[in-house]
Order: sequence, then structure tokens, then C-alpha cells
Amino acid sequence: MKKKIENLSTATKLLLSFACIIVFYIGTVVAAAFGIKSVGGTLREFYDKPYQVATTTLTMRSAIQGVGRDLLCVASGINEAESQTYLEEAKSYIALIESGMEELDRDYTEEEALFTEVEKQIASLKPARNEMIRLLEQGNKEKALELYRVEYEPQAKITRDALESLGNAAEEDVQKYLGSAQGVENRMLIVLVSMAAVILVITCLMWFYISRSITEPIKKVQEAAKDISEGRLKIDLEYTSKNEFGQLSDSIRETAAALSSYVEEIQKVLTALGEGHLDYKTDMQFKGDFIAVNKAMEKISALLKDSLQQIGSSAEQVAGGAEQVSNGAQLLAQGASEQAGSIEELASSINDISESVQNNADDAVNSSRIADEVGCQILDSNTQMQELIQCITQIKKNSSEITGIVKEIEDIAFQTNILALNASVEAARAGDAGRGFAVVANEVRRLAAKAAEASKMTAELALKNNESVEEGMAVADETGRSLVKVVDGAQEVSGVVDKISEASTRQAEAIAQIRSSIELISEIVQSNSATSEESAAASEELSAQAQLLKNLVEQFEFE
Repeated sequence: MKKKIENLSTATKLLLSFACIIVFYIGTVVAAAFGIKSVGGTLREFYDKPYQVATTTLTMRSAIQGVGRDLLCVASGINEAESQTYLEEAKSYIALIESGMEELDRDYTEEEALFTEVEKQIASLKPARNEMIRLLEQGNKEKALELYRVEYEPQAKITRDALESLGNAAEEDVQKYLGSAQGVENRMLIVLVSMAAVILVITCLMWFYISRSITEPIKKVQEAAKDISEGRLKIDLEYTSKNEFGQLSDSIRETAAALSSYVEEIQKVLTALGEGHLDYKTDMQFKGDFIAVNKAMEKISALLKDSLQQIGSSAEQVAGGAEQVSNGAQLLAQGASEQAGSIEELASSINDISESVQNNADDAVNSSRIADEVGCQILDSNTQMQELIQCITQIKKNSSEITGIVKEIEDIAFQTNILALNASVEAARAGDAGRGFAVVANEVRRLAAKAAEASKMTAELALKNNESVEEGMAVADETGRSLVKVVDGAQEVSGVVDKISEASTRQAEAIAQIRSSIELISEIVQSNSATSEESAAASEELSAQAQLLKNLVEQFEFE
């Protein structure tokens, strides 16, 4: 059974699962409809019997009360028109009582004794009521009022009590019906919840089984496809079934087997070509896009055969040409050796001249460098002198600022002295209590006097400092002008020396360039000689390699 279910197609499995869900849904709807019908029947029975009885008893009690009220109003002596109205209303109440008794006789079937008692009391009330109506219609109100007080009202109260008892019993029946309906409702709720839980569990189990029957083969096929995509063609796909997943698994296995056979055959072809069997032909029948692979391998084999045949013929030609190149290279090497000897003698003479010119150029460069250093030192001295002048100017400016500050200190000392004097006066006024404050005021006044004296001395020193600064600035200006003249002269000397140095340097560079050219020519000649010898050796080696290549080509098998 399990195997048959597994062999079903996915659409059939989903169809069966949806059919089961629909059946469960129909069962739930039927159960709910049955419950609703049961509750409806209970409510309909409740409305037709106990509810109607309770309503009828209440209506009859009100009607009996209304009859008594209307008859009492007529007996109380109202006018004729109103009396007739009340009598008509009383008769309508009597009709309600009569119809109520018919309804009770039809609907109430629970307690026969209560209904019998009500019927008995209604019958007992009826003679007194009819007699009162007769008396009132005859106009005998006093006798009617006496009859109301003696017979009708006591009997009416007993009748209302009997109706109340019947109504209470009906209300108890109402409660019973309501309890029964609640019980049916609770039972139906339990049944529906239970059915819903069972359906949910069954649905979950069906979902789990169906989803597993779908995902498991997909997972296995996915693993097999991943192995194939990563080049592992020996797959282990054991899933078998008659549904579409089984067919897919069979297709994957067939694909892997076909790819594996193609790869093995391609490996055989390439191995044969690598071993020199260029006439190898495959027996496998390639299909689909692999036909292009087969054609490509055949084309590679043909190209290799053509290329190797051309290489063989080219090797013979290379061997002959290499011998001729070797003979010419030996003659070229001999001539290059003779040229190299002559160039070496010329290079020796130019080296002697170059050394002399280079020494002169070095001396000129050193002289120019020394002159430049002296000029730079003089320029530095001039710069330092200018900085000295700026510093002296700043000192003069600071001295002026010190003079201003000293004046402010004198003003502060003067004000402090005045404050101390005022404090002494206030302390004298205070008497013994201001004695300590007077001592402090005297000390402040003494310090203010010392501060004034110190500020005067500082002002005198600042004045003398300004005079010294002015004298220093005059001397520094004179020195700066002298240094400027020295700098100008040093720059003229440095310019002349630079020109001599540049001329000597250009001569040395020209001779060095000539020497470099001679050396380059010598190196070229020597290189040509060496190259010629190497060419001869290479030609011989090329001839040997051409012969070796010819032997290798002969190892391949052609048709």
C-alpha cells in the first residue's frame, strides 16, 4: 500500500489530500448543521411552551388586575360615558383572560395540578365578576362596590397568586430549557473543536507525508545533479518510483552514464594522440551536442598530422640554413676582433685627455662652491643683522610699553594710598573696634609708597634702556650697510667663478661623452665578435636540434 502511494504522481497525491480535506470540511459542516438544528429545535420548543406560558400568565394577571381596576372605577361614581368606557375595557380584559386560559390549556403540559388550580380559581372568580358587571350596568354601584370588596377582590388575589405560581413553574421550565440548550451548545462546541483538532492532526500528517514524498526525491536528485555539475559522474542515486520523480531519477542516471562513457572515450582519444597514434579512430557513436566534440577531436588529429609533417620538412631546411649561418658567423667574428684592437688604442689616448680636463673642471667646481659658501655666510650675517635690528626695535617698543605700565602702577599706588588713608580715618572713627583695621591700613599705605618708589626707579631704567637701544640701532644700521656691500662683491666673484666652472664642466662632459662613445663602439665591436661566435655555436646547436626534431617527428604514426 505504501509503495502504491509512493508511485502516485504528485498531482494525484495533492488531489487526494484536497479530497480528504474537503470530506473533513463537509463532515464538520454537517456536524455544525446538526448542532444548529438541535439548538434551533430546543429554542423553538422553549418559545412554544414555557415562554408562552410565562407570557400568558403574566398577561392574565395584568388582565385580572385591569378588570378589578375598571370595575372599581365604575363603582366609584364616575359619569355615564366614562363608566361605559371602563366597562368595555373590562370586557376586553375578560376576553384576554378567556383566551389565556385556552392557550394555557393548549401549551402547558408540565404540572396538571397547578393548571387545575388556576382553572378552578378563574371559575370561582367568574360569578362575582359577572355579578358586579350586571350590578354596574343596572346602576347599583353601592352593592357592586360591596361585592367587589367582599367577594371579587379576595378571589382575584387568590387567582393572581395561582397564576403567579403557574408562572413561576413556567419560569423554572424556561430555565430548564435554557440549560438544555446551553448543554447542547457546549456539546456541539466540544464536538466541533474535537473534529477540528482531529482534522488538523490528520491534515498535518498528510502534509508531512506528501511534502516528504516530494522533497526527499527532489533532494536526492539535487545531490546527484550537484555531483554531475562538479564533475563526479559516478553518482549514487538509488531512488526508484513510477511517478515523475522516478522518471527524473532515471533520466539523471542515464545522463550520468552517458557523460561518463563520453569522458572515458575522450580520454582514450587524447591518450592515443599523446602517445603518437595520430591515426586513432573512435568506435563510439556520439549524440547531440557531443557530435561537435567528436568532430573537434578529429580536426585536432588532422591538424596535428599536418603540423608535424610541416615541422619535419622545416627541420631539414633549418639544418641546411644553420650550417651556412655558422660559416658566415666565424668570418664576422675574425674581422670584429681586429677592429676591437684598434679601438682600444684610441680609447686609451682619449682617457688621458679626459682625466686632465676632468681635474680642471673639478678645481673650478670647488672654487665656485667655496665662493658660494662665503656668499651664503655673508648673506646669513646680513639676515642676522636685520633680525638684530628688528629685536632692538621690539625692545624699544617694549620699553615704551613698560613706561606706560609704570605710569599705571603709579596711579594704582596713588589710589591705594588714598584708600589706605580713608581706611585709617574710618578705623579712627570706629575707635577700639577699628584698631586692627588701622594697622592694616597703615601697612597698605606703606606698601603703596614702596610701590610708587619702585615704579619711579623702573621708569628711570626704562628711559636709560631707550637711550641705549637707540645707540645700538644706529651701530646696527651702519653694520648692515657694510654687510650689504660685502655681499654684492662676493656675489660678483661667485658669478665669475661659476662661469669658469661651467665652461670646464662642459669640456669635461664633452670629452666624457667622446670617451663613452669610444667605449660604446668598443663594446659593440666586442659584442659583435662575441655574438658572431655565439651565432656560430648556436647555428651548430640549431642544426643538432633540427636533426633531433626530425627524429621526433618520425616517431609519430601517419596514415
